[in-house]
Amino acid sequence: MNDTNITTIASSVEEFLSCHAISYDILSHVPTQSLEQAALRLKISPYEFARAVVLSDGDETCMAVLPLNYILDFSALFEITGRNYKPASIKIIRRIFKDCESRAIPPLGMAYGLRTIIDNSLYRADNVIFEAGRHNSLVRINRKGFLKLTEHARHTNFAKPESSLKQDGTNEKSGAFTRGDGSVSIQNFTPYEKMNALLKDLYEMPALPDNARRLLELHDQPDASENDLIDLISRENDIVEKVLQYAGSPVFAHKGGH
Repeated sequence: MNDTNITTIASSVEEFLSCHAISYDILSHVPTQSLEQAALRLKISPYEFARAVVLSDGDETCMAVLPLNYILDFSALFEITGRNYKPASIKIIRRIFKDCESRAIPPLGMAYGLRTIIDNSLYRADNVIFEAGRHNSLVRINRKGFLKLTEHARHTNFAKPESSLKQDGTNEKSGAFTRGDGSVSIQNFTPYEKMNALLKDLYEMPALPDNARRLLELHDQPDASENDLIDLISRENDIVEKVLQYAGSPVFAHKGGH
C-alpha cells in the first residue's frame, strides 16, 4: 500500500488491497456522477476502466466485471452460469456496499463476499482503473497486480465491445442494434426476465369484428362505392372506434394521422 490517505477509498477495498500487498495509485478528481464522466475528465481511455455490475437472480447475488466500453451479454452469461441474472436492486446493492457512495461500486466483489466473474478483455490493458467507493477518486493498478487481486474470480468471456454493435441501414426504421454481420443482437444485452416482462406489458391486441374487417376490405377495393361504405357503417355505430383501437395497437406501431 502506498502513503495515500485511505479515506479516499472504501475501507473494504483498502483492506483487500492491503491483504494482497498490492501497490496502487489514487487518482483524485472533481466529483463526478459516473465512471464515464471520470474517464472524460482524466482523459483516459475507457478501455482501461473496470466497470462493476451487481447481478441477482433472486437466489444469488454476484458481480460481473468488464471494461467500461463493453456491454454485458446476458445470453452469454446464462450459457456460462446457467442462471438468469438481472441487475440487482438498489436495496440489495446498498445492503452489500455499505461503505461506498451510491453508484461508485468497486469491481472487487471478492472483498464483499460476492461471487465474481470477470471478462478476459479487461486484462488486455497495461493498467486497470476503477472506482473504489468514492465519486472523487479512482484506484489504478497495473495488470499484474489486478490479476493477483482477482485470482480467485472466474475469468471468461461474456461481454462485447460497444464498437461491435452498430445500427445497420436495413434496420434503420426499427433502430435495432446489430453485430457487424448484420444479425440483430440487442436482445442478448437485455436480461431474459426483463425481455419477458416487456412482452407481457404490451397491450393486448383488441379483437377486430367482422364489420371492421369488411371495412378494411372495402378500402382495398377500387370499385367499392360510397353506398357500400354507408351500408357497412349503418350496421355497427362504433365500427370506426373499433378500427382505430385496432390500428393503435403497439404491435402495428400506428403513428396516427389520416
